[in-house]
Amino acid sequence: LVQNAGNLYVATGGASRDIWEGDNTNSTWDPTTAGLTTDPTDMVEFLGYCWVAQGEVNVMRRRLLSTGTWSTGTVPAVFLASGAVGTANGNTLWRSDNINELYWTVDGTTWSGPLYAGDTNTLIRSLLIWDNRLYIGKDDGLYVAQDGRVNQLFDFSFARDPNNFKWMRVWQGAIYFPIGSGLYRLIG
Repeated sequence: LVQNAGNLYVATGGASRDIWEGDNTNSTWDPTTAGLTTDPTDMVEFLGYCWVAQGEVNVMRRRLLSTGTWSTGTVPAVFLASGAVGTANGNTLWRSDNINELYWTVDGTTWSGPLYAGDTNTLIRSLLIWDNRLYIGKDDGLYVAQDGRVNQLFDFSFARDPNNFKWMRVWQGAIYFPIGSGLYRLIG
């Protein structure tokens, strides 16, 4: 989900693959003709665009929210996060690609990286910016990126699972995330 200026954007996959807009002018979701080439894997707002990731093979799509114009990006992404990370980065768009690689941009066109999160035996399952840090959820643990380094914060290699850390979210001052069949939280 992406929210901008009272509008809400959601993505669907399968036969109805598109980005849908709810704009409070009617009671229906309107397709925005995103031109996606595969099912969307994540989306986020950054610099007035709605960025849509399509996996590590297909390049991202982006929609200029002020005009509704879609364009094709230049790089692929599986997961996205935007916000302030560390002391020097300011507002940054982060993307995961190729199992454990992280790239970032501050202008939407020039990408830096990669930083590596863990090993190549476990996939990144989610990205989340909270408290000036980028949190990276993988099958085997929670990693954090700050000031040009990635460190493992919690090791869950004893409970590796492809659903670990999927859909991490911040709610009421804590990060919530699944591990196996349980829900955990990390408080400040």
